[in-house]
Amino acid sequence: MGIVGKSLLYDLVGFHSTTSLPGDLMHDFLEGICPIVIMALLKEASSLRLLTYARIQELTETFPYGHFDTSDRPPPIQVKHLQNDRISATASQKLCIFRLFPFIFYSIIDKIPSIIVYKQLREILDLVLSTPFRKEWLPILRDLCIAFQQSMLIHFPTKMVPKCHFVLGYDQIIKDYGPARKNWCMRYEAYHSYFKRIALRSNNFKNVPKMLASRYQMKQSYRLSRMALFKTFDQAIGIKNVKNNHFNNQLKQILIDHFGIIDIAKDLIQCNKYYHENVEYYRFGVYVVDFLNNNEAPGFIHVVNIIKKDQKWWLLVDILQTISYNDMVCAWEIKSTDNYSILDPHHLKYYAKGLDIYELNNSSFVSFNARFTFYLKLEIDGETLALMGSIDKTTTLFPKLKQQLLFLSEREKLLKVQKTDLISSIDSSSITSTNFSSSSSSIKPAANCSTDDYMDDRVFEESSVKQKSNILFPIEYIIPALPDSLLQDIDAGALHKFGPHHTTL
Repeated sequence: MGIVGKSLLYDLVGFHSTTSLPGDLMHDFLEGICPIVIMALLKEASSLRLLTYARIQELTETFPYGHFDTSDRPPPIQVKHLQNDRISATASQKLCIFRLFPFIFYSIIDKIPSIIVYKQLREILDLVLSTPFRKEWLPILRDLCIAFQQSMLIHFPTKMVPKCHFVLGYDQIIKDYGPARKNWCMRYEAYHSYFKRIALRSNNFKNVPKMLASRYQMKQSYRLSRMALFKTFDQAIGIKNVKNNHFNNQLKQILIDHFGIIDIAKDLIQCNKYYHENVEYYRFGVYVVDFLNNNEAPGFIHVVNIIKKDQKWWLLVDILQTISYNDMVCAWEIKSTDNYSILDPHHLKYYAKGLDIYELNNSSFVSFNARFTFYLKLEIDGETLALMGSIDKTTTLFPKLKQQLLFLSEREKLLKVQKTDLISSIDSSSITSTNFSSSSSSIKPAANCSTDDYMDDRVFEESSVKQKSNILFPIEYIIPALPDSLLQDIDAGALHKFGPHHTTL
């Protein structure tokens, strides 16, 4: 039902076919807008004689993908794909080539006039792929979607497919149903691809559903008999002995400081991959482990080696320095400062899978499609604060928010008085200006009315700005009473509690 007949959901009270169901991020973005934008940019580069079709195919064939991106390595964009205006790849492969597009075509991205379309779509995709998703990002997502649609109308008006209009509804979809990544069809399409591959390779056309179900049941039985679906044990791959020449003097000193006096060749072993609580740690991989400041800039580590001492695996890492976010390649620039440390993987918080390092102009970058954030279980929006009705109710949730709200409340009272005086002065001046213009319009000829009106408007604007700038701070201003908690801290002399409140938000 729902394909050749009326859907059963249609009989539900209040059900609507579009607003009652969430959008599919995979079909709308990964298989919809992203390949359209990529092909449009490449064709524009070809029309500007920046690249030929053969050169595009060569760049996509020879690009060195990293370890973690190899599994989603897309097929090269051939000449026939450019002529047919479509990319032959899976959804995950299209996401990979869209993310690495600035690295593959780095030599021309600053020469394409319509590259703003890619950057806006990249910002939108980073938001809709984020888990968790902050409520304060919803208006930002809405503005980005509107700007993206306007840019598409300016640069690629012939590419405005219906999915470009579906983008405008994703802020409401996320508000109603949560992060869009939780509702996409990626897992379903992965299993669909498996069944389609089995059906083609088996060459069996008798009772195909039973054959596919039986094959899948046997596969699941084999997997469950060999290992658990989610591994409850640690697994190391590529174990081998450690040699003394594997570490320089600085690394040897760090090992001695952590483990004590040891014989590196006898007491330590190493591996290439280590699975801990279903998280893969790979040598030379980059991982997000923390946030550096309140702007939520990610902190990265580079796994130098994975070593084992006394039945315990450790990560020998280089704590990287996050330089900044590079808008040209849409990636974070990182730098090694030889700040080595030994970490326990059990104490690391998981944010995303491992990342690959890509080099451009003697600089290192890492790229990923998401926006990481602190996970705030008690995050509330402005509407919820308004429903609370009292500032005291927020003290239990955010202890330092009460003082901030009191300050904002008193500031609004002050600005309200100034705004009332300004409106009254503007109203009186506008009445005088209107009477003057109406009396003078009967004397002046019609040919000069438009010029005089413009001059009157300019004089009115200058006078209103002058009146606004002459408004002074009230002579008598009553300082509001401080909260009891602040008075207690002042009496106790606890000056260390008067730090900047914004540092913990």
